[in-house]
Amino acid sequence: MSKAKTKAPPADREVVKIHPCLVAFNNPEDGLVVMVNNNEFETPGIWGIVLADMLQHIVNAYVKDGMAARETREEILSMFLAETQQPTAKARRVDPNWTDEGFMVEEEE
Repeated sequence: MSKAKTKAPPADREVVKIHPCLVAFNNPEDGLVVMVNNNEFETPGIWGIVLADMLQHIVNAYVKDGMAARETREEILSMFLAETQQPTAKARRVDPNWTDEGFMVEEEE
């Protein structure tokens, strides 16, 4: 397995600090693990913009793999609405701790 090499930004570019607001991992044993940092936005409504932006990024990824944008968007939105009306799993609270190794997840009891 090859590792992707990370390039340093060009000297004339400013390095910008980023703050994770949402991180999601697929755990084959436990399903989706999602960590949300709600301190990044002043109001919950901003998450609508975040979700819409994420939708477009996901659609673009599938389009790059040869799928049609409209059908991909419709399929995602259809499943999204179905999941909000009848969730297939209960969301659990998970508190992330960042280490040099990455996210370490500790589930609250």
